[in-house]
Parts: sequence; C-alpha cells; structure tokens
Amino acid sequence: YPGCGAHGVEFAALAALLCERLLPRRLQVVLPQCPSGESWFELDVTKYLYAVTMGEAAKARVVRATPNGVPEMRCRQRQFLQTLRR
Repeated sequence: YPGCGAHGVEFAALAALLCERLLPRRLQVVLPQCPSGESWFELDVTKYLYAVTMGEAAKARVVRATPNGVPEMRCRQRQFLQTLRR
C-alpha cells in the first residue's frame, strides 16, 4: 500500500522499473486507489507516540493492534482481486 495520503499513480514509475528490469517474465502491476482517496485504514500516530513514552509493552500492544478499517480494506481487496482474476 502506497502510504498515508499517497496515490497509487505515484508508484507507477516504480512498477514500470520492476517490470522492465528486475522481473524477466511478464508481470501486471495493479495499484488500486482507496475509495476515500486518502487512506485504506486509520493510523493513529498520536496513540503510537503516547505508547512509546509508556514503554515497550504499551508500544507492542499498539503495533500489534488491528487499525480501524483494516477488516473492511481486506474485504474490498479480496473482492478486487477476485474481479481481476475473472
């Protein structure tokens, strides 16, 4: 996933380079854009930064937690891939 606020098109040049130079066989790269146009799921940076100040155990809990929106994103990505395979 491109990242917070990034668009898939920003990675088109990287995809082209991978296809051209690093991967000898034919490859199709798909860079789906999230529905909202901003991010696939929420990343709470403030919660992470606070956890860092609270110690390793707190930081580990935040890092291992599933962010809001991830289950929905996984479902949408699964549907998207199934559509591509048809």
